[in-house]
Amino acid sequence: MKKFFICVCLFLFCFPLFAFSPYEEKSVSLPVIMYHSVTSHGKSEYIVTEKQLENDLSYLKENGYVTVTAKQLCDYVDGMGELPPKPILLTFDDGHYNNLSAVVPLLERYDCHAVVSVIGKFCKYSSDHPEESHHPEYSYLTWDDIKALNESGRVEIGSHTYNMHNYSPRFGIGRISGEDDVTYEKNLRNDLNKLNDCLAPCDVKPTVFAYPFGRYNSIAQSTLLSMGFRMTLTCSEGINTIEKGNPDSLIHLKRYNRASSLTTEDFFRRLWK
Repeated sequence: MKKFFICVCLFLFCFPLFAFSPYEEKSVSLPVIMYHSVTSHGKSEYIVTEKQLENDLSYLKENGYVTVTAKQLCDYVDGMGELPPKPILLTFDDGHYNNLSAVVPLLERYDCHAVVSVIGKFCKYSSDHPEESHHPEYSYLTWDDIKALNESGRVEIGSHTYNMHNYSPRFGIGRISGEDDVTYEKNLRNDLNKLNDCLAPCDVKPTVFAYPFGRYNSIAQSTLLSMGFRMTLTCSEGINTIEKGNPDSLIHLKRYNRASSLTTEDFFRRLWK
């Protein structure tokens, strides 16, 4: 009888903890979509039309997916916030001008957010040649455009290097033949700092880095982390798992490239498969 009484007391004491404490998720699945240019006419592996992007955003909204920001993901990992049940991250690489002219209005219409990772050399060219800027088919963002993007509340600015988005003599941020560790890290750090310096007047300090062509290595990873980058984006495909208390779960995130050859339904069917 005494044992029974003790068991009942323990149950009554513990029951409120289980009955009224919300179940806290320790990890979430995160799909990431990689867009590039968005134009009314162009179609390719790295271009979608405005209508295709709008169909994508409409699909996500209708199916309960919520676009999250890089800051939300970092806060979640740091234990300072929760994420919606079906989060998804939208990313745009290279810094095309149409990411401002075409993408932001759609993000506002569908209450979405995105990361735009810019290439500094292209932005400088557009800024230095106003006669060639602000063409939705081929121009890149100017520094003023980047400031406007940042102030829109819909876009976070990421880094895609200042001038390491090339095929040769260096493929992306890969090493040049014969480049030792110290020289390689110095060259990479100089390039990243150059873009950071350009973005500072725009009130931007990027914490997201998109690897050009998806190329990366251990020295690049440690360099990025030491410079304050929290999230790195690859070109490999797959669904990510973001874990509370594990900042490494934000490193080398996989992404699905959004080409124009698939309809919205076919693209997401492949993604969820």
